[in-house]
Amino acid sequence: MTHQHSEQIQRYLRWRAERAMSPLGTGGLAQARADRTRVNDIVAGPPSGTRFSRSSGDPSSGTPPMLIAHPAQVRHSAFAVYAHGGGWSIGTADDYASVAAHLAASASMPVVVPDYPLAPEHPFPAAPDAIDRALEACEREPENLGLNDGARSVLIGDSAGGALAITAALAAQRRGRPASALLLAYPATTTLLPPTEVETAWMAGLSRSALEWFLNLYFTGTADRTTPRANPIGDDLSALPPIAVVTAEHDILNQSIDEFVRMARQAGVAVRHRRYAGQIHTFFQLVGITDAAAEAYAYLTRDLDQILQPHHRHHPAGAPDRASPRSAAR
Repeated sequence: MTHQHSEQIQRYLRWRAERAMSPLGTGGLAQARADRTRVNDIVAGPPSGTRFSRSSGDPSSGTPPMLIAHPAQVRHSAFAVYAHGGGWSIGTADDYASVAAHLAASASMPVVVPDYPLAPEHPFPAAPDAIDRALEACEREPENLGLNDGARSVLIGDSAGGALAITAALAAQRRGRPASALLLAYPATTTLLPPTEVETAWMAGLSRSALEWFLNLYFTGTADRTTPRANPIGDDLSALPPIAVVTAEHDILNQSIDEFVRMARQAGVAVRHRRYAGQIHTFFQLVGITDAAAEAYAYLTRDLDQILQPHHRHHPAGAPDRASPRSAAR
């Protein structure tokens, strides 16, 4: 471990401090939502040639509104559904438009961002229900994405959205329309809180107390947090498609993510995993702020050309990925 933040992350944390932006869970939900939107002022804009369109959704079927990022070049008859992070309670599709645009450019396919209902106004299972409906809508009407019938799907998720992407991938497999790949950034794979001893002062992106706050917003008092749909690490992971995961060195979720990766590989799923030195939880959102964000997009999408070949079939993982963590410090 480097036991320090990259220079770019240090500058970002100073920017937050200069604006008196509160740590998550300490300034209230309204403040946290406003602070997330303020980050849009400093992230990079969409790549050249990217355009956006919108779908209004269908309240009668539970399909949420969706923002769609279209890249300048599309190489495959495929699309990605991106479940954004934010503890199931923070962020909108517009807040993640730049991330979606850069992912679309990196993957050379449209990236759909469902504006799923947020907790506590809409507690579990409103969010996973909405992601499932969004994916089904894209499968039914790929022409809305500029694609033909039979377009293949990829699921992307960061943080809380990682949990939503995992459960959506499992649901898609069960209804006979499996996703081709699952791309995750520091996913929330369990609803169990990590041990207190794993937390350090370097974990500026997400603290244990903030994670507990998010979970209490997301689940009502009677909700069962141990069901596989709420706690994806407890599901049958063998049904998952090939997975790529990126994580941050300084992240309270690392212990549970490492266990998820181990269990998925043990279940026969091909998994690639890279941890970025000097980074914090949320770095994936910080395109143009830390170089690690763009590097992570490239790492996650690098195998899609091969995976999306018409006759490609994925095979179980071999030995674990032992690549050294990359530092994005500049």
